[in-house]
This record gives sequence, C-alpha cells and structure tokens, in this order.
Amino acid sequence: MEQKPSCIIQSSFLDQEASSDNIPLKLHYTKVIQSDVKNPIASIIIIHGLGQYSELYYDLAEYFSSYKYVCHLIDLRGFGYSGGVKGLSNFEDMIKDIELLLQQVRKDIPLFVCGHSLGASLLLSIGVRNPKLNISGFIALAPLVDPERHGYERKNGIISKFTQYGVRILGEFLGDILQSNWAIQQNLKKGKNLMVQNIGLQMVKSLLKGIRQLNDQACNFNYPIFIVQGSQDCVCNLKKTEGFFDMINSSDKAMQVIPSISHEIIQDDCSGRAKLEILAWMQLRLQNAHPFSETQIQIKTYKQTSPKWRLLKMLLGMLFAKTISNISLFYNKGVLFQKVYKIYMIIRSFLIF
Repeated sequence: MEQKPSCIIQSSFLDQEASSDNIPLKLHYTKVIQSDVKNPIASIIIIHGLGQYSELYYDLAEYFSSYKYVCHLIDLRGFGYSGGVKGLSNFEDMIKDIELLLQQVRKDIPLFVCGHSLGASLLLSIGVRNPKLNISGFIALAPLVDPERHGYERKNGIISKFTQYGVRILGEFLGDILQSNWAIQQNLKKGKNLMVQNIGLQMVKSLLKGIRQLNDQACNFNYPIFIVQGSQDCVCNLKKTEGFFDMINSSDKAMQVIPSISHEIIQDDCSGRAKLEILAWMQLRLQNAHPFSETQIQIKTYKQTSPKWRLLKMLLGMLFAKTISNISLFYNKGVLFQKVYKIYMIIRSFLIF
C-alpha cells in the first residue's frame, strides 16, 4: 500500500519591533508544507479571528498544502503563543504583525491571503490602503465589517450609536476594562483553552476605528476577492457583509453564502464545502497570477494618537467634569449636570475617535 506524504508543520518565533507601547514582542509563526513538495505552486497566509490562534487553522493549512500550496500562519500579538497583553491588541499594531508575516513568504511564486472575521478585516484594510501590492487574491471568511455590535438588530440603530460613544470615551479613560465576547466563550466550551476570554475597551475602540476606516475606503479595494459566510452566522451580520461586498470596486469579486454553516466556518462540522469553494477559486486565478516578488513590501498604517496628547485630553476632560459636577452640587441641580456632561461627552467622543 502506497504511503501518503506527510505534512511538515514548522513552528518558531519571529522578533517583532517595539509596539506603540515600546514593548518588543515575539510572534508565534508556523509554516505548513507537504514533505514531498519541492516546488509549491503558490503561498497562502492565514490570519485567525478575534480571540483565536493559528493552531485552529492547521487543518485548513494541511488541506491547502496537499494541493502544493505552502501555508504561513501567525498568532497576532496578544493571542495564542505570541507575546503582548491578552485582549489589549491594537488594530494598527496587528497590521504590522501581518507585514512581518508577509516578509516570510517566497517571492518567486504567487501569494494568496486568507483571514477569518477580524483577520479578514485586517487583510482587507491592508488591501484598501495599499492598492499596488502584488497579491493574487483575498479570501475573507465571515469578515468583520460591521462597526456596530454583531448579531443583534436594533430599532433605528440608537442603542448601537450610544454604545459606540461609550466605547470611545471609556476606551480613552479605562482602556484595560475587559469585555466578554460571546463567540469566544462558545469556543472555550469546546475545549479551545488558548482562546482569549475577554477583550479590553481600548482594543474595542481601536477595532471600531479600523473597521470604520475600512468601510469608508471600501471603494478603493481593487484586488480579486472571494467572501465566504455561513447562513447561520450569528456573530457577523450577513446583510452588512453583502453591503460591504457591493461597495467593493474590484472587477473580480465573488461572494458565497453557504447554508447551515455558523460563524466558525473552518471549524464547523460542515466546513468541507467551504474548503472546496476556496480551493477552486484560487486554482482558477493561478492561471494569470504573478510572483509576489514584483512588489515591495511596505504596508501603510495610520499613525496613533500621541500618548502625551491623549493624557492632556484626559486631564482636561476630568477637570471639566469636576467643575460641572461642583457647580451642579452647589445649585442642587443634578439634571443640569447630567445634560451638560452628556453633551460634552458626545462632542468629545468625535474629537478623540
């Protein structure tokens, strides 16, 4: 009986430059390739979703490697085995982690990029900001493109607006307060104990900002893209994803809604069809794909607000709140304070976001 070739999984740590907090990091990196494949047909990087880690996608990587792809995966900072404070990662810093991962791929073969949920949003953000990277295709699995809280419908969006204002404010003052994530808790029940259980408001604020910028610039996306989402996704709103798909200006775009699949597309029991659809889409585009070496890797990110400026705004806000509070107590008009302070916070939220 002929023995099937084995899959080689090589794990190591990459040295990442200091983050916005001036803390150097080590990122957990994995390369997956079939042992008998000397000339892979293409590279593919796989980026995990919010709270997840790369090991959850080893099965997908092994599947692609069996068709002569070489796969590259990474634990984003603050997730899995990588360094960084758990649950307090910044959107822009995670984009830099992907830039480091791109530097590990071969330059003489085509490159595809695949991300799930948050990972898809990070990759799409790279695409809209950097229109000239020689990437052969983007695969977005249940992309996180709705800046509102996911999986819930609200009347007129009023609650969601006030929720966003609250996150903008508290993310500035109390950024390390943790917020539980429903999807993460569901994975923890399945024994995935490396999942990050909670995320900080500072991280939520940066995600809201990054996703809002992604939506604003969606028309600049010009790469081939394939969006896959399950009809039973209760985390990312399918209608919002379809709206984002319509905004994309690419001449080569496709979207597949797979029945009876949840948000966890690759970990779902019915993930076989999704894998087949993705593979077929990539194989078709390989015919006209070019090596990744034809482009220079220089990912555009947005500058972070200066820590000194953030501290100044925080002190001014506290001083203003204290002054209004004392005035309201002196006149015994708590309602006046509440109204004035609410107006101030709403105006301030636009300034700090």
